[in-house]
Amino acid sequence: LVLQQWTSQGLRLAKDASVKHILHQTQGGPCGVLAPTQAFMLKHLIFNANFGGDLGSVTAEECGRALRAGLCETMWRAGRYESACLVK
Repeated sequence: LVLQQWTSQGLRLAKDASVKHILHQTQGGPCGVLAPTQAFMLKHLIFNANFGGDLGSVTAEECGRALRAGLCETMWRAGRYESACLVK
């Protein structure tokens, strides 16, 4: 049951426009994976040169870019800054 919950949800941003920069967790999913990914995503949003101090003003494109950057940083750190591997 738990494995099915974890593997069935993927990474999705919240649909509510006021929290579009937040990853949406369903079915008691993998918070141990989502929490650091969310943290790195926010890091990339906040420390972006274009960030004006209001998370409500970020665009969907900026959120997607920050999510990709956060995932890359998570994998790079997991590989001890030496390698990262993606498996489809």
